[in-house]
Amino acid sequence: MSYGYGQQQQQQPRKLREKIWNYEGEWQRDICGCCNDIGSCCCAYICCPCFCCRVFSRAGECMCTPFLCCWPDALMSLRMKIRTGFRLQGSIFKDCLAAICCPCCLLLQINNELEYQGL
Repeated sequence: MSYGYGQQQQQQPRKLREKIWNYEGEWQRDICGCCNDIGSCCCAYICCPCFCCRVFSRAGECMCTPFLCCWPDALMSLRMKIRTGFRLQGSIFKDCLAAICCPCCLLLQINNELEYQGL
């Protein structure tokens, strides 16, 4: 009897770890799927600072954060916050790459996700 009990205890932490660390969902729009909402797309590319303030504010962050901190770092941090908060798939490397290579697309992706989540 004790063998079965010890084996059960060993399996539970592994299952718990898998449940905690596994991501449950994917982003509603890919990083390149930013042109679904033409109004937001135009706003992001024509007046990126204004759009950035709006997205940061919607996410519950100070809208001045991207301008007080290093631009890519602030974007990467916001994407990580959204990704971990909604348990979305991804990695820190992808967050960093998106923040450096295409900040407008990243902002649009976050905006779409916030809209989908009802925020």
